[in-house]
Amino acid sequence: MDLLPALSALFGYTAFRPYQQEIITSLCRGQDVFAVMPTGGGKSLCYQLPAHVLHGVCVVISPLISLMKDQVENARANGLSAAYFNSTSTQAERRQLHHDLQDNTLDLLYISPERLGSAAFVNYMKQVNIAFFAIDEAHCISQWGHDFRPDYLALSLLAEEFPQCPVAAFTATATQQVTSDIIDQLHLRSPLEVRASFNRPNLYYQIMPKRDVKKQVLYVLRQYADESGIIYCSTRKKVDEYAAWLAEQGIKVRAYHAGLSEEERSLAQEDFRHDVCQVIVATVAFGMGIDKPNVRYVLHADMPRSMEAYYQETGRAGRDGSPARCVLFFDAQDIAQLLRFAAAEEDETRRDAAKAQIYAMLDFVQTDCCRRKSLLAYFGEDYAEHNCGACDVCTGEVARDDATQSAHLALQLIQASGCRFGKMYIVDLLMGVSSDRIVENGHTELAGFGAGKHATRKFWLFLLSALLTQGMTAIHDPEYPTLSITAKGKLFMRSDDHFFILQAAEKQLQRKQITKKLENEVSSYNAELFEALRSRRHELALAEHVPAYMIASDAVLRAMAALLPRNRRQMLEINGMGEKKWEKYGEIFLGVIDKHCRALPERRGTQA
Repeated sequence: MDLLPALSALFGYTAFRPYQQEIITSLCRGQDVFAVMPTGGGKSLCYQLPAHVLHGVCVVISPLISLMKDQVENARANGLSAAYFNSTSTQAERRQLHHDLQDNTLDLLYISPERLGSAAFVNYMKQVNIAFFAIDEAHCISQWGHDFRPDYLALSLLAEEFPQCPVAAFTATATQQVTSDIIDQLHLRSPLEVRASFNRPNLYYQIMPKRDVKKQVLYVLRQYADESGIIYCSTRKKVDEYAAWLAEQGIKVRAYHAGLSEEERSLAQEDFRHDVCQVIVATVAFGMGIDKPNVRYVLHADMPRSMEAYYQETGRAGRDGSPARCVLFFDAQDIAQLLRFAAAEEDETRRDAAKAQIYAMLDFVQTDCCRRKSLLAYFGEDYAEHNCGACDVCTGEVARDDATQSAHLALQLIQASGCRFGKMYIVDLLMGVSSDRIVENGHTELAGFGAGKHATRKFWLFLLSALLTQGMTAIHDPEYPTLSITAKGKLFMRSDDHFFILQAAEKQLQRKQITKKLENEVSSYNAELFEALRSRRHELALAEHVPAYMIASDAVLRAMAALLPRNRRQMLEINGMGEKKWEKYGEIFLGVIDKHCRALPERRGTQA
């Protein structure tokens, strides 16, 4: 089967990305598929294209009802026949859906996993000509994953109830353990297994200790004025605080968390999609399935619960392939809070898994090697390069300092004070603070009392966080975050080993410096023309009541501004400009380009 004509006509691409053709071919011949592909790696194309070329409908299981409208609009914009069925569907929409299913005119039907918990719905679907099932965010079925959802367990019936239909499961994050669990839970039958590279070369990774975190966040936002970004916080209270504070600073911002009404969440999401607000401050409740391509930064004001969550959330940046920035701020308080969250898990298996995920996250934030290498290694991928050129370690934004003497001093005071106190108390001991509590405990007599006066409180707080994250100390009781010394820490105290910390540079890296280090940056496009194209796209989006990126992504507009297409053939050579988009918008964009070229004397006489 020649798939390239459909690829070009629907999506405007002349070649497949890695693994896409193998996945589509397998589905077309009736084979189950399990695919781990990074966010922005082209997962949706893997089921949308075969849905168009095969006879019958592709049923897509999508986790969030609020995103189905977005997914359907995107599919329709590319020329596919698509619909969704959920609790928001009107009677008229349901009648039309029934008619389309009976007439076999629908390519894609989006449903939530809860639908398959209804015996009546399952029986109805048995009367429909189904080409195959596609499960998005498939990691939600695994209790070993970072976002387990009980509703996904209903999907285990697909192989039994629809034995003639292939099942394709897709996720952006899955360790080998989670992969095996997903395949078992879904009863996939000799599936094609695909594990694409997790590497996102256009993302710049940066980890910073918290100082004045609100000001640190604002510093980054000021570098991305009028561009889209997401800020993740650990609690609803923090989300509301940050959103209110940023609004006072003149930032167009919305809050998003599960404590808001459905109407408020929907409005926030729509405003973000339509570029009415540039920034979303959210808990992890926001983001799954978000396909907004022009998110230029993702900031974590608190440490994520797991490496999987961190990868998923940072993956929402730079889906258009252009440079994007991912900054994680952390301190020891984050660790205590995460452990409290883990301790609240009633199921012992989930509780143990949550703790293991937290400690993996701790290892990551204090690693002294390339962030990208460390991140990919967690998912079992070896990054062969010695320097990625796109993280704070590789670009020299952090320094690796020998803090062996200081580490010994801090550990000795933790031990001498009985391993019964938190980091602020230990810092007071190091700084020689004769507080009432310290005097009452007799700790002014300890050998190391006041021995750390040569350094700042900021340094000692950072060092104590480093001891914790490198496994020299531990917090065993999340309610009372007292520091104890681990077996690793005791061994270090008796050895001649060195202890290194990563110190962030005083001057934070500027956006323009980051951009230069990323290979994906398009540097040859005409900025004035790009802005003219963006302005025209904005007008079209307002007229059609759709997000601007559904008309054309920033990457497509940059290509236009670089290549200056002057006719249909040249326009269709641009990746992302398919037949459907050409029919609706091609002549309009050509008009903008022509006006720009005619205004420049050096461009005259160059029309094709």
